[in-house]
Amino acid sequence: RELLARGWIYKGSHSGWYSVSDEAFYAPNQVIEVEVDGEMVKVAKESGSRVEWMEEENYKFRLSAFREKLTEWLESNPRSIVPLDRWKEVHTLVADHEINNKREKVYTHPLEDLSISRPSSRLSWGIPVPDDPEHTIYVWIDALTNYITALGYPWSGSGGKQAAWPADVQVIGVDIVRFHAIYWPAMLFALGLEPPKTLLTHGHWTMDNFKMSKSRGNVADPFKAIETYGADAVRYYLMRNAPLVTKSDWSDAQVKKHYQRDLASMIGNLCNRINSEKLVAKLPETYRYRLSGSTLTLDNMGEVQSNEVNAPVQEMLFETLSQFESKMDTLEVNKAVTLVSELVERANAFFTHAAPWSEPDPVRVAEAHLYAHQALHLSGILLNPVMPTKSSDLLDRLGIQPDQRTWTYAQQTFGSERSNGRVLETPRLTLGPYYFPVHMTSLTNDSATYIALVAAQASESVAFERWTQYPPRTAAAGERRVLLRTSGGAVRLPGSVNSRLPDQLLTLRIDREREEVRELKEA
Repeated sequence: RELLARGWIYKGSHSGWYSVSDEAFYAPNQVIEVEVDGEMVKVAKESGSRVEWMEEENYKFRLSAFREKLTEWLESNPRSIVPLDRWKEVHTLVADHEINNKREKVYTHPLEDLSISRPSSRLSWGIPVPDDPEHTIYVWIDALTNYITALGYPWSGSGGKQAAWPADVQVIGVDIVRFHAIYWPAMLFALGLEPPKTLLTHGHWTMDNFKMSKSRGNVADPFKAIETYGADAVRYYLMRNAPLVTKSDWSDAQVKKHYQRDLASMIGNLCNRINSEKLVAKLPETYRYRLSGSTLTLDNMGEVQSNEVNAPVQEMLFETLSQFESKMDTLEVNKAVTLVSELVERANAFFTHAAPWSEPDPVRVAEAHLYAHQALHLSGILLNPVMPTKSSDLLDRLGIQPDQRTWTYAQQTFGSERSNGRVLETPRLTLGPYYFPVHMTSLTNDSATYIALVAAQASESVAFERWTQYPPRTAAAGERRVLLRTSGGAVRLPGSVNSRLPDQLLTLRIDREREEVRELKEA
C-alpha cells in the first residue's frame, strides 16, 4: 500500500521469458537456447532453469527508476556487497554502459520494471493485491518485505525493533544475489529506507567435492558429527574450513582431523602440559610480569631478553589480535580462526623447545609457562564466538577471571591499546582436586584425557562431569559438594565429606572409542 501510495506501483501488461522454478522473468539477452534430451529449449543464462514465453496483465514496480540510485549506492560503498567479485557482477548489471554519438548513456543490461503480481486465475494461493482480488502478489515483493515486517514495519516513532534496521550484515545465498542486491535495495529506496550496510553472499556446501545429492548419497550429516565430536567442534570446523564467500566442501575426515589436531592435540594438549604437577611445582603461587619492548620482566625473578627462540611466539602473541580483528571486519572468518590455530601451534612449538619440565632456571620455566598460558588465554577469548562452550571451558581451566575474558581486556593486554608498563598477573593453574556441584548424572567427554569426576550423594551413587564444568559454580539450595582427587583412572572420595563414608578408592573404566564411562567399582 505504501509503495502504491508513493506512486511506485502501477498496473500494466507484461511479457517475457518466465522461469517457474526461479520465479522470475528474464530479458531476451538473459536467455539462451540449449539442447535437452534431443529438444532445443530456452533456459536462463544465470540459473540454467527452463523458461517459457508468457504474456499477462499484472502490477509492476518501477524498478527502472532506481538505476542511478542503485549505482550511487554501490559506488559509494564498495563493501555494500561482499565479496568484491559479486559487487562487480551487480555493478555491471546496474551501471555498465556505453556513450553513443549523441553523448547519451546506453546501458548494456536492461533494468526493466518488475512484475509483482499474477492473475488470481493462474495463481490462487498467496496474498491478494489490496483492493483488487483478481490479482495475487507474487515474488519477490512479498518475500523481501518480511525482513522489515518482522521488525514491526510500518513503524511509528523510533526505537524498539526499528533500531535493528538497517542491518549491519545481511547474509544471503549466492544464487539469489540479483533479487537482494537490485530488487530489495530499490524497494527500500522507494519506501525512504536505507538498505543493509553489507550484503554477505555465501557459497554452497559440497560433499567430498561433489554437489550434495540424495541419489548420489553424498549428503552431509552434521548431527552425526555433533554426536561424535560435540557441537562446538563442528562449529569450529565450519568456521575454520569454510570461506563464507566461496564454495565449501564438507568432509567427515576433515572434521575428525581438525578435532584431533587443532582442538585435542594443540589446544587441549598444551593446556594439559602447562597444568602438569611437575611444571606447576616449579612456579610461584602467582607471578607478575611486565613486557617492555622485547624485554620480559618477571617480578622478583629476573628478566628475559628476546631471542631467536621466544621472539616468534612473542611477536605472534601481540600481532594476532589486530590481524584477527581485521579478518573479522572483512568477514573472512575462516582466516581469523586460522590465525588462532597458528598462534597455538607456535606456542606449542616454543614450549616443546623450551622443555621447562627439565629446565633448572626458574626464570626460564616461568617464561615458557607464561607464553603458553597467554597464547591459550588469548585463544580462548578469540574463539568464544566460534566455540562458546569450549572456549569458556578453556578459560576456566586456565583460572581466568570473568573480567579477563572480554574483548576490551584482550585489546588492553594483547592489542594496540596495550601499555608496555602495565603489570599483569598470571594465576597459578589449579590442579586437582576440583570441586563441583553434586546431583550431576550425565557424562560425555571429548577425550578420555579430560575427565573430572563428580560425586552425587556419595553413599548412593556417583556421577561424572568433564572438566569443562570447572570452576565451581555457586551451590544451589540443597546441593552439597564433595572433594575428589584424581590419579590416572582412579578417584578418591574422602570420608571427611560424609562421616558415614570411609575413604574409598574407585576405579574408572572408559570406553575410549565412544568416550563414555562404562564401569565404576571399588578398587
